[in-house]
Amino acid sequence: MTWRMGTRGWQRTALLVLIAAFLLAMWTPPAAAQAPTGRQGIMSGWVMDDSGRINFPGSGMAQLPNMRQAGAGAVRIEFRLGSCFTDWTSPGCATAQGANALAVYDQVVAQAQANQLKVLGIIDYASWPGTQADWTANNVENNSTERYPNCRDERGRFSGGCNAYVEALAQNAARVLASHYDGVNGPLVNLWEIWNEPNAATSNPSSTVYTGGTFIYPSNFAWLLRLSYEAIKAAQPSSTVISGGVFAFDQAEPQTRNGNYQGPFSRSRCSATLSAGQSGATYLCATYEMGRTRVGWRPGATPFDHVGQHLYVDQWKRTSSEDITRYLLEIRYAYRDYEGEDTTKQIYITEVGWTTDTVSAAIQADNLQVAFDQVFRTTSFVAQAYWFFFRDEPNAQLRHGLTDADGSPKPSFEAYQRFATY
Repeated sequence: MTWRMGTRGWQRTALLVLIAAFLLAMWTPPAAAQAPTGRQGIMSGWVMDDSGRINFPGSGMAQLPNMRQAGAGAVRIEFRLGSCFTDWTSPGCATAQGANALAVYDQVVAQAQANQLKVLGIIDYASWPGTQADWTANNVENNSTERYPNCRDERGRFSGGCNAYVEALAQNAARVLASHYDGVNGPLVNLWEIWNEPNAATSNPSSTVYTGGTFIYPSNFAWLLRLSYEAIKAAQPSSTVISGGVFAFDQAEPQTRNGNYQGPFSRSRCSATLSAGQSGATYLCATYEMGRTRVGWRPGATPFDHVGQHLYVDQWKRTSSEDITRYLLEIRYAYRDYEGEDTTKQIYITEVGWTTDTVSAAIQADNLQVAFDQVFRTTSFVAQAYWFFFRDEPNAQLRHGLTDADGSPKPSFEAYQRFATY
């Protein structure tokens, strides 16, 4: 059958085509789902075990695709040597899944990037071998040491809180990692955090003595920040360096870590509104004081780009935006007192979480929503926030996960998907 169209038919068709084109031009397609921006992250567990393997039960590397599914845009990874490697460039144990530690972590970083996850690398006590006695040696708080603006004086002696460990970590870990992950010689990792919970001691036997946990005295920490910052920036000038997240907690509730630092210089210039060390602000103030008076920090040239904080607030109950904001503001006021009102420094919440050992799964999800949706999203000086962490690890007594140990999602998994992106 042959179909024919008359003159009026062609006119009508042309008119309909014009109308359709106009409507098409006016129509706005529905917005695609927002891709993760990297502002919302998740803390991974171990990505390499003590045998140098990345493929092991509970591997953090294996969880990277699931983190991406949860809506994370970034992952916080501790660059640890474990017992397999003695440094970052030498061969390790026979079971290592890489020629050296860098080669093992190359695979992890590549997998993170394949899942569109930006990497925040932690450089800490696990990144270079040593003990607490090593990294707290020559601290000013308990030793009479002279003021000297360099790590060593003219006779080569360590001065003012500096010691062999902080020198070695800066050169043998921070410098090596930043050089390797510069985007030219290796994959790009340009966000580095120096140390983890520097104020988290477990014992305070006297007014100036703190021990246990991951504690490092403010004078030592000030040197660690300066030397690591200089090493990283020399290797990778465009990188961003975060001061290790100070541990913030509820003083009235039982804790396994104690961030209540009240040692020397803890309140020299801090705001009068600071509470008794719960937010980590008093420790941060002491670090600034030691940095300015003993370590050669210059105003306007503090050796970190932004400030890290770990928020463990209302761990036994439902939280509120007011409680979380109070902890944030104490840190903000502390570094603003030293940096000035117009400071561009922001806070990186490199850990935040609630464990289902102490709150119900429903309250964990509600608290996640309050933190991310009601506080972090609306607080201009919060740059990023990382949930601690993705999957429960019962062997480590950590049940902060968005999923159970078997991978079954908790209510907080959906809450993270819905409310964490900002």
